[in-house]
Amino acid sequence: MFFESETPKVVRVYKADGTGPIAEFGEPDLNGLIATSPTKFHGASGTANIAVNSDGVVYLYDEDKNFEHRLMIFKPKTPGVFTEYEYGGEILGGPLGTHGPRRPVLDDASNIYTASAEFVEKYSPTGTKLCEFKEAKGGIIAMTVNPATGEPFYYSSKDHNLHQLEACSGGKFAPAADGEFSAVPPRSNIEAMTFNPELEWDAGREGGTLYAGAPEPCPPIGSCPPEAVGQSALGYIFAQPLELEPIVESESVSKVRPTSATLNAMVNPQGATTTYAFQYMTRAAYEEEGETFAGALEAPIGGAGLGAGQEGVLASVTVSGLAPNTEYVYKVTATSINGSDEGPVQSFRTFAPAAGTLVDERAYELVSPVQKNGGEVIPANPEQASCGSECKPGLAGNRFPALVGPGGDSVSYQSSPFIFNEGALEYDQQVSTRTG
Repeated sequence: MFFESETPKVVRVYKADGTGPIAEFGEPDLNGLIATSPTKFHGASGTANIAVNSDGVVYLYDEDKNFEHRLMIFKPKTPGVFTEYEYGGEILGGPLGTHGPRRPVLDDASNIYTASAEFVEKYSPTGTKLCEFKEAKGGIIAMTVNPATGEPFYYSSKDHNLHQLEACSGGKFAPAADGEFSAVPPRSNIEAMTFNPELEWDAGREGGTLYAGAPEPCPPIGSCPPEAVGQSALGYIFAQPLELEPIVESESVSKVRPTSATLNAMVNPQGATTTYAFQYMTRAAYEEEGETFAGALEAPIGGAGLGAGQEGVLASVTVSGLAPNTEYVYKVTATSINGSDEGPVQSFRTFAPAAGTLVDERAYELVSPVQKNGGEVIPANPEQASCGSECKPGLAGNRFPALVGPGGDSVSYQSSPFIFNEGALEYDQQVSTRTG
């Protein structure tokens, strides 16, 4: 059976095959007040303001002209017989300024979930508040719940996205990880939703299907294609997201120095928000721990984010404070809500401290004189001229071989004279040493 809000009677009951109605109930009194005509329906703007449980008990949102609101309860006069109903009282009543129990939804335990513009709330069957969530942006116009788990879904017209919340914990709903997904084009809104927990999907997906309906794909007046104007009952079906673990595709090390190195990995998050962290330690410590990473250092500490893409993303971190000329082992671990993956154990060796390291730790040492007095050092490829074949050195340029002394303390190279009128008139071989 399904229920439909419509006048002259507020609610009609139909058989599962759509035939009927087999019952009509709910007298309207649109100009009256709840206080003076409590058994009658006084009006409610918006859609999806009716819910029914497995016993056929109907909950109907009601609001009078003074903005007093409540959930009306209608029950079958005879349990299990749905051809005649009677008024059964009210629940969650309140005046203007309190959260109206709009868009009621029931879970399998008959708990009541409601949604106002900013709040999703959960109540016990007797009306005790159990949980809430506040949408900072507001704009909630549709809501439903997984009846088996109590996980709510809602749609916000502010961002045109569907959102999933985790089941109630400690009096609060929390946004589910990866629980936001794009729903409809910006010119349309979802106005009703329902969830079927029974349907199963393919491997890697949790069971359950979310159904959503929008009134039309775009306004009747505007730039819509002719075939779309006036189209109604636009439906959407959403499967639960794939639950695929992240994949570590490769690992590497770069920029190895005596006391530092950069650890790299390519990680595919496979659609879920993923973090990564490297563990590293000396080979000796690794073997002492039975070839495990017990006591290993971590970088970045606490991990770092990689997003939720569907292709490999570079994870990289530079570690310092390493011992020179020492072998290290490392691995990366990528983690998401769907699981984790580890890269294979890799190793590298830091370099020994460089002999005669410059006191200011420069990476390069100047060989030719600072003051060249118009002279020049011939580059490695003199044929590569900067402004055509006539520029120096140019195509006619020659280059003697550059040589380095056996101890690394001297180097020879070709240049023009650095002191005017001394030495060769053209290009000659120069020798520079660390001592002079």
